[in-house]
Amino acid sequence: MPSAKIWFRATRPFSFTASLTPVLVGTALAVTQGYFHPLYFIAALLGGLFIHAGSNLFNDFYDFKTGADTQPTSGSGLLVQKILSPEQVLHAALLMFLLAFLIGIYLVAVRGWVIVALGMGGLLGGYFYTARPINLKYRALGEPVIFLLFGVLMVWGAWFVQTSSFSWEPMLISVPVALLVTAILHANNLRDILTDQKAGFKTLSSHLNPRISSLFYCGLVALAFLWLLPMVLTGLLEWYVFVALLSVPAALKVVKVVRALDNKPDSPLAFADVLTAQLHMQYGLLLAAGILVGKWL
Repeated sequence: MPSAKIWFRATRPFSFTASLTPVLVGTALAVTQGYFHPLYFIAALLGGLFIHAGSNLFNDFYDFKTGADTQPTSGSGLLVQKILSPEQVLHAALLMFLLAFLIGIYLVAVRGWVIVALGMGGLLGGYFYTARPINLKYRALGEPVIFLLFGVLMVWGAWFVQTSSFSWEPMLISVPVALLVTAILHANNLRDILTDQKAGFKTLSSHLNPRISSLFYCGLVALAFLWLLPMVLTGLLEWYVFVALLSVPAALKVVKVVRALDNKPDSPLAFADVLTAQLHMQYGLLLAAGILVGKWL
């Protein structure tokens, strides 16, 4: 029986910033409007984490079964190294989605039908990201899907869970968070261009070619920082959110790695997705802090 440590690794916890950060930012926005329900916050946080963990497990399962994952750095690496069997990973993925579904039932009871749409979007998007017949990742649709589901809609969903109201503002403010979570995926796909091509798959990274793909990555990161300026100038956010610029050194570090395009198995590019996840978390926490400070001051 695999240990808890192995199962934790299988869910790829380094990537959980992609689901934690948007919930924190969306909740911070709701707090500035005078709304905060601790239980709803915990439910949204856990629901997002379970969907994310399940999506990662499904991703590992289908990438391994289709031959896309052949290196120890692919996915969690546990299937390639035969530490876990495909059946074990599949059952764990189903369990994560079941837990997310149960939390969704609670949120629907307290917040209504909108949660059904958000939850089903997350579950279906997470499953069909690599599952046949849709294979979103290998139709070069991974980046826009992640931008929408794990960026814009997750921030807006966290806002809605707290406020039970509709507004375009959280969607606009969510854009930098969405850009950086997309950058996590793009860094992963950039690293895996060669193995994906050998398996006959086409991601956005392989369509663009490595050099253009690295520039696209840099554009995602740069725009995440530039987006703050119009948000402040239009009054949607207070100038305190510029504290997020403290994460610029982390951004420059990972941009340097991506621009080098050293695709050897032990090169820094193999960990570009991890470094981007760390950047995403730093930026998101600082942004949430800036939003809250702006409210209090």
